[in-house]
Amino acid sequence: MEVWAVPTRRLFLFTGVKMDNHPVTDINPSEGELAVIKFFVSPQQYRAFQRCVWLQVHETGCSQLEVMEKMIDEILIRHAC
Repeated sequence: MEVWAVPTRRLFLFTGVKMDNHPVTDINPSEGELAVIKFFVSPQQYRAFQRCVWLQVHETGCSQLEVMEKMIDEILIRHAC
């Protein structure tokens, strides 16, 4: 995964993402493509998220993409979306 985080007044803007050789798009992804979700968080939250993903990748043997998809699914289920 390649991510470029640009700090902007306590916020992070992710300017480029490439996940496991999957095509990525910002708007209207077609079947088989991934869409980009941008979160603006504090540096502490950013580091905590990266640690969490890294730990789950190493504990489960899943890819970063699989871990991130699972985390998003859990958030959507928890909020009944």
